[in-house]
Amino acid sequence: MSIDNTISANVAICIVLWAVIYTSDFALTMIGAHLYRRYVSEHVDTGGSYELNPILRRDVDRQRLMSPRFLILLILTVLYLLFVADFFKDVQFFVLVIGMLYLIEVPVHFRHFQNIRLSLMLRSDPTLAQGHIAYKRVLSYKLLALDFVFYGVLWLIFALANSSIFFLGGALGCLIEVVRFYWLGQRIQRAEETRPPSPAPSEST
Repeated sequence: MSIDNTISANVAICIVLWAVIYTSDFALTMIGAHLYRRYVSEHVDTGGSYELNPILRRDVDRQRLMSPRFLILLILTVLYLLFVADFFKDVQFFVLVIGMLYLIEVPVHFRHFQNIRLSLMLRSDPTLAQGHIAYKRVLSYKLLALDFVFYGVLWLIFALANSSIFFLGGALGCLIEVVRFYWLGQRIQRAEETRPPSPAPSEST
């Protein structure tokens, strides 16, 4: 049985699994943010918050485990999946949407694991990193956009090779994320360029 048929036959399970995946994303974000501040931030300055999603940034910065914004997003996405499954009788559209949601989480989770692994390595041996590096905020958004480009192409290859709507949804989801994060990065870059420079401190006489 193909993955498309498996999803079509298990709509309720797929919706529950999405809730688990999205909760895992947020939990790993909170763990990564905590470890980053303790073990990585003294060596790496990313020019702003650990969280790149503007909607959740404030709650992540405050380490709010019970984030109202996260709960609202979780409930809205679950309700949307229920609506798609009930209103659109064409199950293929549900498979497409599930592919979009599931497969954009693959690069996101992989990035979480990379960040947490780095933090744990520095916790076990702080001498592994020396000095300090700072880069502009826009670089984080451009790097994440490139991740989604890579995975989007990969999902598109899988979609064409297997005639899979699920992987086609993943490719479309990654394309949307590429545009979103590139736009966010450009907006931040324009804001930085138009920001007046800080006045140089004057010497007291």
